[in-house]
Amino acid sequence: MLLTCLCAWVKCLRTQSAYLIHSRKELLIYFD
Repeated sequence: MLLTCLCAWVKCLRTQSAYLIHSRKELLIYFD
């Protein structure tokens, strides 16, 4: 149970960080 929760949390964190990096790139392009 705990392991599945941890896996889901890590997956969520990865998607969130990928999204943040993506939006940051868009911001850099926008402000360039």
